[in-house]
Amino acid sequence: MKTMQTSSRNPLGGFFRALCALLLLANHSVTALAGVVEAPFLNVSNNGTPTSSDSTVHFGTVAKGVLASTPRTFSLSNIGQDVLTVSSVRCLGGNASDFVLGSVPPGLQLAPGESHTFTVTPKPLSTGSRSTTLKIVSNHQNEPGSEFNMVLTATSVTGVPIKFGAAEYKVGQTASVAKVTLTRTSASLAQSNRIQTSDGSISSIPRIDAGLAGVDYISSDILVSFAVGQFSKTVSLQLIPNSTPEQQNRRFNASLHSPAGGATIGTQSTTSILILATDAIKPTLEVVTPSATAKIIDARYFLGMLVSG
Repeated sequence: MKTMQTSSRNPLGGFFRALCALLLLANHSVTALAGVVEAPFLNVSNNGTPTSSDSTVHFGTVAKGVLASTPRTFSLSNIGQDVLTVSSVRCLGGNASDFVLGSVPPGLQLAPGESHTFTVTPKPLSTGSRSTTLKIVSNHQNEPGSEFNMVLTATSVTGVPIKFGAAEYKVGQTASVAKVTLTRTSASLAQSNRIQTSDGSISSIPRIDAGLAGVDYISSDILVSFAVGQFSKTVSLQLIPNSTPEQQNRRFNASLHSPAGGATIGTQSTTSILILATDAIKPTLEVVTPSATAKIIDARYFLGMLVSG
């Protein structure tokens, strides 16, 4: 006699298995929609802007032999869901020695959400077009030896001289400032120089007394910055006005120093500021013919006189 066997399977088991499968599928769908990557994922930005592999970064015009004042800041971020290992970051090929790479620890590891920043700064050894490849090697998307490459370029020029626009500037004794001008021949770089004032010296012909700091002018050491596109700058040197009559003419000096940004000091590296006394007494000139002899009654207020008969 055959015995009827009944199944021990739970009729609800299939339902629950199907429900679990749907939930797992839904979870994967939500994960995909949220943009979450289930592997280490390298994201690179240049000065805060995301960049792609094989892109080109141009540093503009820089001075030969000078560390550029405009470095680029690169950020390496792990936006994946596993540890990102950055095995190396190097400048390779071309003019690699013309680009100074900031600190990146070998074998750098970034957990999900972590990042590391470093700088690259040009310091060209020669003039002209300079370039290299910034190569970043990591386990991006679980691929050991994965490379992220960027081409770095810069244009190198020789130092640009900055000089005074004139050998001498003249002002009256009641003036509060003396304006001097600095010029340069190229405006492709942001550069700077400094102007420092100093006391003058006495000269006898014509008679000019020494201009003194604290008496005739205010001692200064002024930073003068040139922006890209600027060929000249006018700078005001502070004077101490003097309205006292019967003063002598006075002179003090200014000189250039500490050029920066690829600037050099030009041929007109110094200038003088001549403070002219106000004439309180009109000079009298008496000419006797036919010999045309000149008689100077009061010569204190003359810078020089030429009389011909």
